[in-house]
Amino acid sequence: MSKMSKGQTLIGALVVIIYGTVMALYILKPDSLPANNTEWSTLVGALITAFTIVLTWFFGSSKGSADKTELLKPKG
Repeated sequence: MSKMSKGQTLIGALVVIIYGTVMALYILKPDSLPANNTEWSTLVGALITAFTIVLTWFFGSSKGSADKTELLKPKG
């Protein structure tokens, strides 16, 4: 199994925590968020994209590719 740096894991966890917080605000307190704000909508779109990238890296094809590469390395 491939090793990830602490920085990669930290950034991934940070993206997931921020995404979860923003989505919880949208669900639990939608009135507390700005309405019809282009900057806010752009930020949320970028956050959704970052969350998708984190999921793909940890659980998708990038993870499988990294594991395959690690398995193909010569032992010794």
